[in-house]
Amino acid sequence: MFLPDHRVAMRLAEEQRRHRLQEAERHRLLCRAGIARRGWLSGPLCRALARVGRLLVILGRRLERYEASSERPPAARRWAEHRMPS
Repeated sequence: MFLPDHRVAMRLAEEQRRHRLQEAERHRLLCRAGIARRGWLSGPLCRALARVGRLLVILGRRLERYEASSERPPAARRWAEHRMPS
């Protein structure tokens, strides 16, 4: 960003600092009132979704192994082995 005047740069920095201070004060007041904004996922829900995700990955890998070991014509097996290196 091109700022030809030092005073403009200083005013911009001061305005940004003032804005950050206002946001910090707003957040502090919301926390004091017990209504601070939180993430849309609570801690327990986030952990449960992470476990479900890990389970899906494990099941997907098992399915790939099962699929790779099932009987196929030799050409299809070679094609699958070429696509999914172990």
